[in-house]
Amino acid sequence: MSKTERIIAMANLLRQRGVMTKTQILERFEISEPTFKRDLEFLRDRYGADIVYDSSERVYRLKTSGTLPHGATKGPSMEMPGLWFRAEELQALLTMHQIISGLGADGLLAEHLAPLKDRIDSLLSQADPHQALGSSEEIRRRVRILPMAFRRMPAEHFTLVTNALLSRKRMRIHYTSRASNEATVREVSPQRVVHYRDNWYLDAYCHLRHRLSTFSIDAIEKARMLQSSCVEVPDEELNETLASGYGIFSGKPDQQAVLRFSAERSRWVAAEVWHPDQVGEWTGPDKKQWQITFPYAHDRELIMDILRHGASVEVISPEHLARAVRDEHRQAAG
Repeated sequence: MSKTERIIAMANLLRQRGVMTKTQILERFEISEPTFKRDLEFLRDRYGADIVYDSSERVYRLKTSGTLPHGATKGPSMEMPGLWFRAEELQALLTMHQIISGLGADGLLAEHLAPLKDRIDSLLSQADPHQALGSSEEIRRRVRILPMAFRRMPAEHFTLVTNALLSRKRMRIHYTSRASNEATVREVSPQRVVHYRDNWYLDAYCHLRHRLSTFSIDAIEKARMLQSSCVEVPDEELNETLASGYGIFSGKPDQQAVLRFSAERSRWVAAEVWHPDQVGEWTGPDKKQWQITFPYAHDRELIMDILRHGASVEVISPEHLARAVRDEHRQAAG
């Protein structure tokens, strides 16, 4: 039993029984007294469990257990919550569950990931059975994560890519670029896989182009793992070349984009992160327009994101980016 499972079970027992002696807890979970003390402090500090020691009866109890409805409070005391995950933990579990569910339900990947999916189901089901949110299915029905622009891919391609990546072996791929519609056969050294905007990508060193490139895994038509070892690229070079610009097909940034949003749109955009190195400031005569500056290399994805905001965004610089956005609007209007 893992620490998380033990702590969840310990709290559930305290909630159900109301009180337990230290001996009962030590024997039930087969733990030492120091481990029990650490678990107790973890429950109190991390989850706000109001567990008190009754010296007269020599028992531990949840202070409000049996006296208040579940979840009710009385002064500083509070019943243990049934669903224990913090917001970010719950989101991570739900996100992973949906990612796994979308990676080819009928393919080989589903078989390999089925145990992990079942484990997440089990974790999500650690709620109080008397509460409304008492099952993984119910939780996922009540907390929705909506995929956007998701593209399906053959499960065997993802499996081959990850196997080659972890085995540090090269791959030969038949790849069709969506931008140019060019079909090529590449030998690549996988460096990492990236999940971005509900799709999967491979960062790899391309031995045909002799450079680092990003490939959409769903655009791989054929794939085969080779016996030759990968060319290793340092993380610093990977990040500088592929992760420092704008978007997934970023490249090494060599220019700065400056965007200014209308006062109304700024109320939404000011909370968004367009780039990890962006600089934002309030501008305009009444300081109600949000302006951001960030580095980029290729403008393909950036233009698409700018167009989403229509007339509510102005490209301050560079001029060629502003011109490209104006041309897109003119063609759309025509």
